[in-house]
Amino acid sequence: YFVRARGLALGIAMAGPSLAVALGGPLVNNFIADYGWRAGCLLTAAIAALGGTAALILLPPERRGATARTDRPRGTRVDYKLILTSPAFWIIFIGIILSTMPNSIMMSQMNLILAENMASGKDASIMISAYAAGTIAGRLISGLALDRYSAPMVAAIGLAAAGLGVLLLASGFDTRLTVFLAVLIVGLSVGAEGDVIAYLVVRNFGVRLY
Repeated sequence: YFVRARGLALGIAMAGPSLAVALGGPLVNNFIADYGWRAGCLLTAAIAALGGTAALILLPPERRGATARTDRPRGTRVDYKLILTSPAFWIIFIGIILSTMPNSIMMSQMNLILAENMASGKDASIMISAYAAGTIAGRLISGLALDRYSAPMVAAIGLAAAGLGVLLLASGFDTRLTVFLAVLIVGLSVGAEGDVIAYLVVRNFGVRLY
């Protein structure tokens, strides 16, 4: 039903996890700094258990007892053949892998990278918030851009930003402001990624295959 603001609607819908990281990331990071990573794992498990339970409780009654459909989707083999033989699929696939490599490194090794740039312990929580805030902003900005400009152009600009952020981290400039901006820029790119992938897929393969 969304026509004029489809990209923005998608960005808002996908901003939830990033908002949770922005609010909860610094708290968990500081908790680990005070009580150790083992206690941090237990805290994360408790948060996941409470969040999952809340999600189940909040489901509408008619959805709680719903069972998964067992009938096979029609035309699955035909669909996958169409996807795998399409040049557009392989271009998107390879392009996304190359452009998201920096994001994977940042998400899994952020504390080590920040420590190397003189931001460790509780100081790193500010940078983690910058990363999450950048992701939220990236989702909203790319969503607005996709409503007005072509998806390939938004993809080129949004995903290339990760390279700029990593270059800043790799440079000799390790002031707090430089590191903050670098992490923020990588976060912006991560935010753009989800919106861009959705648009490229649906425009190249249609809603049914999407």
